[in-house]
Amino acid sequence: MLLCCNCHREIHEQLQSIPFKKPVGSNKYEEFRQLVKKTYLEVKSINKTAELLHKDPSSIKVIIEFLDLPLFNQNSGIKVAMLDKKTEEVLQIFSTISEAAIFVGKDPRGSHIGEVCAGKRKSACGYK
Repeated sequence: MLLCCNCHREIHEQLQSIPFKKPVGSNKYEEFRQLVKKTYLEVKSINKTAELLHKDPSSIKVIIEFLDLPLFNQNSGIKVAMLDKKTEEVLQIFSTISEAAIFVGKDPRGSHIGEVCAGKRKSACGYK
């Protein structure tokens, strides 16, 4: 609502009351926020929501925080157990493939750990 400086002062100092009305028409930003909310609560993943809505994950996260929605576990990976190749003893458990790859000093994209988890390889980086 557009007000002159005198009316603004009177309203701000509560000397005058003006009934404020919502704008007529659609608010495209609010509609998009509600779409993000609905999608996010269904898939429970910022990255998946961003992918489905063809948006950047960082902008989706800003909207989720603005709406004060719970941040679900953003760990989109699977847990990875590092096994000794010969004894098959569990040496360590990692939260993600990336975490395991970094631990063994490899780039997560070229470590082949994901292929082992998918059953396409028997070992990677010297471990099962």
